[in-house]
Amino acid sequence: MNMTLRTANRAFYETFQVTTDESVKQNLFELGNGQWDIPALKLLLEDILYRDSSFKDFKVNHDFPHIGRRVMLINARRIPSSSKSKLILMSIEDITERMASSLL
Repeated sequence: MNMTLRTANRAFYETFQVTTDESVKQNLFELGNGQWDIPALKLLLEDILYRDSSFKDFKVNHDFPHIGRRVMLINARRIPSSSKSKLILMSIEDITERMASSLL
């Protein structure tokens, strides 16, 4: 499945310590040496494309190469497009500190 990143906001680039050139027009699952190649996330995103669904609060606990172990909360939904491309809007929130403080 080809999930090409069309754009990202400044917070994405800062959080994951990547540039626009390293990210835009790249397959999501190949970014950062495959750090987003998460089977459960792939299934959820495929479901959005083929069934026009959405998901909320999908938790990813992962060791990211540049920023270390993080817990991310992901929401995604399909957005209307006038082109033939199917577009997904995805938000990613770093909840690592919140999770750590709740364990205390």
